[in-house]
Amino acid sequence: MLSSARPFPSIGHPDQVWAVDITYIRMRQGFMYLFVIIDLYSRYIVDYELSTTIDRELVLGCLKRAFRVKKPEIINSDQGSQFTSKDYIELLHTEGIKISSLLNNSRTTLALNSAV
Repeated sequence: MLSSARPFPSIGHPDQVWAVDITYIRMRQGFMYLFVIIDLYSRYIVDYELSTTIDRELVLGCLKRAFRVKKPEIINSDQGSQFTSKDYIELLHTEGIKISSLLNNSRTTLALNSAV
């Protein structure tokens, strides 16, 4: 159960920081892959995508769809290959979104990585 207290008071408004991740869902014959975007302030799901393949379009397509509605200041992710790819980094830079793992303050990066 999530606590009602905000773990990081420096996240002060919606769409300031989004967290993204991929989870594997075991099926009878293989896996499904669920990509989720969560607003760390409100803890609401911004968007998601479910796929039978774990390729870059799983992530890029969902992000592009979410960006048509709103954009965060920062996106936080782990260091998985989908989140370190050239296409992912270029998309976020083009949209003017900071990548938490590239922020100068290592405490901020550690805090954001721990929030999800």
